[in-house]
Amino acid sequence: MSEKAAKKSLQTLKDCKRVEDVNFAELEIIRGQTPDDINDRCLQLCQQYLSGIWSQQTADTIHVRRLTGGLTNQLYHCSLNRQSSDTDVGAEGCAPREVAIRLYGSKYVNINGTDGNERLTDIIIALLASRSRLGPKIYGLFEGGEILAYYKHRPFHVSEQQNPRLVSQVFTKLARFHAMDVPVRRRHHWLADMFDRFYERADTTLGINTMAKELECETFIEYDIGLEKDWIKALIARTDSPMVFTHNDFRSSNIMIVDNKDMMDGEVEGEDSDGQTVVFCDFD
Repeated sequence: MSEKAAKKSLQTLKDCKRVEDVNFAELEIIRGQTPDDINDRCLQLCQQYLSGIWSQQTADTIHVRRLTGGLTNQLYHCSLNRQSSDTDVGAEGCAPREVAIRLYGSKYVNINGTDGNERLTDIIIALLASRSRLGPKIYGLFEGGEILAYYKHRPFHVSEQQNPRLVSQVFTKLARFHAMDVPVRRRHHWLADMFDRFYERADTTLGINTMAKELECETFIEYDIGLEKDWIKALIARTDSPMVFTHNDFRSSNIMIVDNKDMMDGEVEGEDSDGQTVVFCDFD
């Protein structure tokens, strides 16, 4: 989170009595400081995995900018400067002129319960989503992150949620996402276990009830979060539902709406929803 946004969020939370009063859309969320050598690092990655015109570039002939929205990772948009003309591409013109580079950060919680590489499951999912044409095209996978196709897009916000054709495309693709055969660890009701961990950590660190009273958070004061948590856990346990693979961070900012004219043919499966395509991502 940027310093300006952090100050704004603290002021907002201090002044607000309800969650609905916070305008989360105005918060610019970023993780950690931008490395001083980020241009050199992005250039090296693009030269290694994209080659083509990228092998002719220097740190001064590319443009790198930080993208907001990552809670765990750092995201960057890397593109060729305008003076790099199409004639420079030559026989290797298949190399993209702009990409998104995702640098992994430490996870807040390892929900997969795996030892060793906590990113292994993420890599498997990203690769299968790309090959199923449900997620961004992957140009490169390296130990510290990914190189992905960059899409000019807008999030699946309220106005998009009122478009029946887009809504239909979103949930048709979500069904396909859930139907993927993904070779990852199977766990029943892991979400309920995560509820317990998060609640215990928040209560131990912050003292939920005390904080709610100090900040006059009406909703938290009116409802017992612990009882709500236990009710949801019991409901999950009673639900006779088959185990399926799921997108565990299904929210508007992880659903990209892309104009078809801004995509390469065959990159992502489109449904011709008024010339718009839904692309799932998980830029945590």
